[in-house]
Amino acid sequence: MHCQKLRINKFLPNIFFILLIAQIPDVWAATLIYQHSNAQYSISVFKSEAPTFYTEHSITLDSITGDQAIFIYNGSSYPVTCNGNWHNLDPAPGTEIQNTISCLPDTGMYIAEGSKINVTIRLFDQNLYKTDNIHLMAPEYNDSTLNNTNIASPWSISDDKYTATACKWETQNLGNDLLNSRGVPPGYWVVYAKTDVIDLSFAIDVPPQYPYSESNIICLADLNTDGDISENEVAICYLCPFCFNVEDKYLCPLGAIDCIGDTPVCPLGDYACIPNSDGVLQCSPYSCSAFNPGNFSDEDTEEGENDKTDNGPVDEDGGCLGTLYIFSGNDKRCRPRGFDTNFHNCCKEQAGFYTLPDPNDPTPDQVGICTGSEVQLTVMKEKKLCHYIGDYCSKKAPLAGCIQKKETYCCFHSMLSRIINEQGRTQLQNFGNDGGWGSPKAPNCRGFTIEEFQMIDFDLIDLSEWFDEIVTKSVEGIQNDMDQKLQRFYDNTN
Repeated sequence: MHCQKLRINKFLPNIFFILLIAQIPDVWAATLIYQHSNAQYSISVFKSEAPTFYTEHSITLDSITGDQAIFIYNGSSYPVTCNGNWHNLDPAPGTEIQNTISCLPDTGMYIAEGSKINVTIRLFDQNLYKTDNIHLMAPEYNDSTLNNTNIASPWSISDDKYTATACKWETQNLGNDLLNSRGVPPGYWVVYAKTDVIDLSFAIDVPPQYPYSESNIICLADLNTDGDISENEVAICYLCPFCFNVEDKYLCPLGAIDCIGDTPVCPLGDYACIPNSDGVLQCSPYSCSAFNPGNFSDEDTEEGENDKTDNGPVDEDGGCLGTLYIFSGNDKRCRPRGFDTNFHNCCKEQAGFYTLPDPNDPTPDQVGICTGSEVQLTVMKEKKLCHYIGDYCSKKAPLAGCIQKKETYCCFHSMLSRIINEQGRTQLQNFGNDGGWGSPKAPNCRGFTIEEFQMIDFDLIDLSEWFDEIVTKSVEGIQNDMDQKLQRFYDNTN
């Protein structure tokens, strides 16, 4: 048994703590969004009673049926129609702090129907009007960032991975009808707090659709004898239109040549001469058979079966009683060009591939190829969160060879986690010189135990890639902060 979740500043050396403070205004929430799986996230929201701290909200996509989605939010089930309209997530003390959610199905050409939706969420601190959250003095006395803030000019921070913003602002009841109706005494102060998340991708894997139906007669042939079936090694067979009184025969176009002689014979040997699509008698050394997925050999293993999750035993105070892992990753897989994907690459580097139809695609009606989790992996790779493990054959055809491969990655919740894993593992005997990543069929994406983490020599960790990233983010954050201060100045002087 084990526990995985850990706020990163608790065990980091001082240099990391200083860096994180410089980069993130509130270190407790190093990221506003914590991704547990393709379908589950935790989202941090400021706490009104302690504005420098956060509370976590858990949101899970339970199912998708057409445009109907069911979310599990903080333990309760909420059906939502994914039509772009706002839907309430739970009853709130007032409409001004109503938690809402909006979603739309992802209609990318190569995304499996019913597997992925894009979600926009607005979450407030629902404890706003509790008595102990109502302040006699302006809350800025212990949180200077609240000074002169209001709903039009809040103090906000942005997430470092997703399009998410957490904001807070103070309001004094100076004869405000709304605050009076909520039980806020005259002259007292409250702090509003909310988090907005735009286009967060939730994905549920559905069985991929095959590019062939069971009415198709197909031929597979490993023409170059490399053990893999590529796009030019799959063909639809031609039906003999003249065989009415005998068993139907089919011609495989792969390796087909013309038959010769007045009594046609196959130059390749004892193979049947069958008319091709133009009526020319041809023969092929390769045989045809009716498409049947059950005839293929499944060589796959379950994605994520070895991942470390937050399911260990805890004590009455919520403390972990099992093994605590720091910077754990998750097993993520995708399918490159192969039979199952109709030779589309579901590991393609650019996520836009899935949402922009290819006008030159010969099968524009072919949808439901790449799963939602494959699309999500592509996004994580773009954010430089993943370490490549390798590829393996996930499916074979009898006598033909491998018809579909999968690529395996260990993906982490931040670039920093990935870098420390890549460079820290090789320092530790438990992982070995190769980093102990396991195999593509059984990857080892676990993080470090506390003892292992303390043994890492951080002087040997090259953080230049991460520094480049946080410098960019810092410049953006400074610019946003300046814009907010200027806006507040103009608001206060007009």
